[in-house]
Amino acid sequence: MSITRRQLLRGAAVAAAA
Repeated sequence: MSITRRQLLRGAAVAAAA
């Protein structure tokens, strides 16, 4: 499991873009 803040930031960016 390598869930770092980068993954969270990427998820947030994708959600915001969606």
